[in-house]
Amino acid sequence: MNSKKRNKRYQHFAIALLFLAPLTLLPKGFIETRYNLFEYPELFSLFRYSTLLGDGWMLLAVLVFILVRLHFYTNRKKLKELYSFIFAAALMSLTVCLLKNIIFHNELRPIACLSLQNVHWDTTQFNIHFNRLHSFPSGHTATFACIGFFLMRFIKKTFHIRLLFIGILFVGFSRMFLFQHFVLDVFIGLYIGLFSVVTADKITALILNKRKNPKTVLVLNNSL
Repeated sequence: MNSKKRNKRYQHFAIALLFLAPLTLLPKGFIETRYNLFEYPELFSLFRYSTLLGDGWMLLAVLVFILVRLHFYTNRKKLKELYSFIFAAALMSLTVCLLKNIIFHNELRPIACLSLQNVHWDTTQFNIHFNRLHSFPSGHTATFACIGFFLMRFIKKTFHIRLLFIGILFVGFSRMFLFQHFVLDVFIGLYIGLFSVVTADKITALILNKRKNPKTVLVLNNSL
């Protein structure tokens, strides 16, 4: 898939995500208190394991996948994929860490923010750690969004790409279902993942183009 077609597809997904924006305007906890592991405990295992797709180790798994491709198909295009993913993962991670641990480090998670409204919640019945701080944004959502949107370049069929997009949304919803994040946390996490991939592609193209045409840069410098 060429870069122009890929960027157009990313624009479509960016617009599609905007349809979720009205959900962020609802009262805090409106959705989270209605659709969560306490209300639907039978779905706990499904979302508990699906949310693992947003763990940091998934970035390493994708990196290995790209390195394997680079080993068997050594060419400039595959090297570009490697640079692009490294930049995307780094940009996404830095953005999430900056927002979560420095700028919004006091943002309460759902279990801490809403527990006074629902005293019947028994956190001991689930084998999961309920974080209480650093809610904004959702790092798991941003991580899998970064991975998912990046991997779309390797998929040819539109149907499969749409399935992957649904999978990204599903992982995001799992963070709300497991009472780890609010809607806004997930919404911003989705955009962080998407824009990290788009920005990384632009940075990679800029760097490789400069390396490809060093003589042109030298001539321009000598003429000044």
